[in-house]
Amino acid sequence: MDLDTKVGHELRGRHPVLVVSNERYNRVSNLAIVCPIAKKDNSHDHHIKLDKRTKTQGFVLTDQARILDIVAHNYEFIERLPHEILFDVTDIISEFIKGENNLSA
Repeated sequence: MDLDTKVGHELRGRHPVLVVSNERYNRVSNLAIVCPIAKKDNSHDHHIKLDKRTKTQGFVLTDQARILDIVAHNYEFIERLPHEILFDVTDIISEFIKGENNLSA
């Protein structure tokens, strides 16, 4: 796979992201597992709407989780999300990983 470019329906440009990996992983690897946050919802069950408890508004795109070097991608901390939202996001990502038909590319 060519990991240098974004193609298809992947988000491009600067967007807020939700860091779902823990601080230890982020510190040891200098990477973070993130989900982009988009303003538009495509009515997918696996998009989590941010609510009035958050300054950031939009939808967490759990289907576009990726691992990034957040320093190289100009990381800027905005806020901590409520634990319930983070749990919903990580639960969905976990279900993606547990699938029976995992394939290598």
